[in-house]
Amino acid sequence: MMPKVSIVITCYNKEQFLSKMLDSILVQKWDNIELIIVNDGSTDASGHILAWYESKFIARGYEINIINQKNAGVAVASKNGLAQVTGEFVCLLDADDELSPLYVSKLAGWLVANPTYDWVACDAIREEDDNKTYYVETTPTDEKMAERWLMQTFHREVWVYMVRTDYMNKCKVVERFNTKRIGNQEGQFFLPLSMGGGKIGFINEPLYKHNLLNIETHRSYSQDYNRLSTRYAGFIQSINEIIKSLDIDEDEKKRLCAISEIKHKILVVKACLYRMFGNESVENALESLFETVIKYFSTIPIMYKYNAYNNPWVFCDAIEDNILNIKSRIAEHPKGRIIGWGAMGNNGKHALPYLTNTPLSPTDLWDASIENSYIKHPDVDNITDKDTIIIFPSRVKIVEEINKLLIGKKCNIILYQDIKVYIGSILFADFYNGGIKFKPCNQK
Repeated sequence: MMPKVSIVITCYNKEQFLSKMLDSILVQKWDNIELIIVNDGSTDASGHILAWYESKFIARGYEINIINQKNAGVAVASKNGLAQVTGEFVCLLDADDELSPLYVSKLAGWLVANPTYDWVACDAIREEDDNKTYYVETTPTDEKMAERWLMQTFHREVWVYMVRTDYMNKCKVVERFNTKRIGNQEGQFFLPLSMGGGKIGFINEPLYKHNLLNIETHRSYSQDYNRLSTRYAGFIQSINEIIKSLDIDEDEKKRLCAISEIKHKILVVKACLYRMFGNESVENALESLFETVIKYFSTIPIMYKYNAYNNPWVFCDAIEDNILNIKSRIAEHPKGRIIGWGAMGNNGKHALPYLTNTPLSPTDLWDASIENSYIKHPDVDNITDKDTIIIFPSRVKIVEEINKLLIGKKCNIILYQDIKVYIGSILFADFYNGGIKFKPCNQK
C-alpha cells in the first residue's frame, strides 16, 4: 500500500486562489493523502470554499482535517497543522499556489525508493505579475545547508520539501516552532531539519507552482524603509531564537546568528536599491550594514566605506562571498574575442560598466532582443576556440538554452556568477584574499 502523505496547508484570506490549490491536490497521482488545512481566522470566503471541497476530498478517498482557529499568524497555524500529522511523509504548502499532478507521487515515490534518505526536494515554477513564469532551481547539495539557507543561495520556501515524519519528529520541528512572531514559518521548518544530520535528495523537476501574482497584498511593508527594517529586525530575532534552540555547540550558534543578522541587513540594502526608496534610505541601510560588518569581521579598510556607498550591490556581494569562502575562478586573461551574450539584460547592464578597462572588457556585445550599430544578434556559427563567451543571463533555463547552442564549441565560457565575484575581487579585494576574516565566534 502507498504510504500516507500528510499535506499541511495554512490559509488566511486566500479565496481568490484557494480553489486552484485544492483542485491540484484532487488530481494527484497518489491515493493515500491526509489533507490538514488550518483556516487561520479568514474573514473572506475561504472557510466556505474549504467546507464545499470537504466532500470532494472524502469522495477522492483522502482524509481531510479542517482546523478553524482565531487569526494567530502563519507560524501558529503551521505548528498546529504539523502537530496533527499522522502520515509517514509530510509537506507544508501555501494555500495560494498549485501542485503538479506528480508532486506527491514523485517526492513520496523517491523517498520510498531511497529508504536511507530523510527528506527530498524538487524544483519549482514561479509565476509573477508580469505574466511571465520563471524556473526556480533548488541547488542539489546537502553541505552546509543551514549556512547556505541563511545566505539564501538556494530556494528557501518550505513547499519544495517532503520529509519523513519520523525525521521531523526527531528534529523536534514542532516543539521548536517560535510562535511569538507572525510570519516566517520557513526557518521554523527548515533549520532544525538541516542541522539534524539527515540525508536529503533532489529531484530536478518543477513539481510546484509558486504564485506571486498577489505579492504586494502581503508585502506592503516593503514599500517603506522603516517598516522594512523593522520587519527584518523581527526576522533576525526570530531566526536567532530558532538557532539557539538547536542541538549544536555555542560557537556554531553564534556563527549562524551572525550570518542571519548580516544577510538580513544586506536584504534591506538591496530592497532599498531595487525599490528606489531614495538616497537617505539607502544611506541609512548601508550605515546599519557597515556597523554590523565591523562587529563581525576583522579590520575593514577605511576606503571600503566610501566604495560601499558608491558600489552598494558589489559591496553586499563581496560580504556574502567572504562568508561562503567564494573566490574568483577567473585566472587567465582571454586571448581572443570577449563576447558579452545578453548584454542588454539587467545583469549585463549592471556588470558592463565594471568590466570597462579590465581584461574582461567585451569586444563584442550580443543580444537576441535587439540589434544596432554596437549590439549584434548571437552569431554562434562564427565562434572560434579562442573566443570567450560571458553569459550575462543567470536564469537557469536561459543559461541552459545558450549552453545547448554552444555544444561542440571549444570556446571559454564565463557565467554571470563568476563575473560578479570577479568584479567584487577588484573593488573589495580584502574580502577575497584573506585580508578580511569573518569572526562571529568572538562576539560577546
